Parts: sequence; structure tokens; C-alpha cells
Amino acid sequence: MAVIVKAFRVRAGEKTYFPGETINGLDPRVEQKLVSEGYCEYPVRVQVEEPLAPDTGSTENPVTPEEDGPATDHPLVQGGKKKK
Repeated sequence: MAVIVKAFRVRAGEKTYFPGETINGLDPRVEQKLVSEGYCEYPVRVQVEEPLAPDTGSTENPVTPEEDGPATDHPLVQGGKKKK
């Protein structure tokens, strides 16, 4: 299995690993010790969600006509002179 360096520098074999780097091929007991002491952590598998629509490569925003914005097709009231 592999572990990811979480804090400080970890020397394993002939190499020094820094935070964020992955160490492969360690003895399982050594891995457990590094994890239990807080120097490393086991990788977490992240499930990627499927996209909702296929990517067509278009940069145009696919908005349906109902989602254009507010309806502004009514006449606006214009300010005028007041009658006395």
C-alpha cells in the first residue's frame, strides 16, 4: 500500500519525502507506525461524479428560453407633468 506524507519530512530508504508526496513500497508495520504517529496518512479514494450533460466543447451557455431572465415586455410608466 502507499502512504502520503502529512507533516514534516519523512526519510524512507534512501530518499526524503516532503508533505504531499506519496511513499510506496514500505513495510506495512512501518506504514502503520508513520500513520499512528501523525506523520503520514493513508490515501482516500474520491469518487468522481458523472457530468450532467456531455461536453460539446461549446463555450456558449445552454440556457433555455424560460431561463433568460425576468419578463420585461410590459410598457414602462414614463414620468410626466402633473396636472393641477
